[in-house]
Amino acid sequence: MLQLIGIIAVISLNLITNSVAVFTCPQANGTYVNRDDYRSFYRCINGINMLQYCPSATQYYSTSNATCQDIPTEWSYTYDLTGTYTITANTEYRHVYQKDYDVYWTSDTPTVANTFIGRYINETHVVGIQTRLIHLTGCTSVLNARMIAIGNKSFCYYTSLALFGRTCDLEAPYSSYACVSQ
Repeated sequence: MLQLIGIIAVISLNLITNSVAVFTCPQANGTYVNRDDYRSFYRCINGINMLQYCPSATQYYSTSNATCQDIPTEWSYTYDLTGTYTITANTEYRHVYQKDYDVYWTSDTPTVANTFIGRYINETHVVGIQTRLIHLTGCTSVLNARMIAIGNKSFCYYTSLALFGRTCDLEAPYSSYACVSQ
C-alpha cells in the first residue's frame, strides 16, 4: 500500500510540474540544479543523470552547498502578483496574495468558489492545487494548477483535472488556460 501511495505521489508531482527537460551531464559525476524546478536536481553518475527531488516540496536545491534548504539563496521570484484581477466583468474577481514564495488566490461567484495554494518553483513559475466548489451541488473538483508570471501583476494560468479528481460540471478535456493582468 505504501508503495502504491509513493507511485501516485510521483505521478501527481509529474502531472503538476508538466515539465519535460532534456539534461546532459556537464561532467561524468556531479550534482546540478534543475533550472525548470529548483525543488529538484540532477545527480550524474558516470554520465547518466537521475532527476531527484528535495525531501520536502517546500525546499529548494542549493548549488553552493549541495543541499536542500527551506529558503532559496541563489534566486528569487521576479514579480509580485498580489492584487485583485477581473476574470469576468462584474461577475468574477480573483484575489491573489503572495507571501514570499507562497501564492494563494480565491475567486467567488454566485455559483462557484475557487481556491488556489501554490509555491514558486523558479523565478516565474508557481505550481499548486486549485479546488473548485459548486455551491448548488456541493461537488468539489481538485485541479493541478500552474501560474506563469509574465510581468508585475500579470500572469497566465493553466489547470488540469488532478489524478482521481471529480469532474463535476467541467467539460472535457477538463483543462483551462487564460492570462490576466491588473
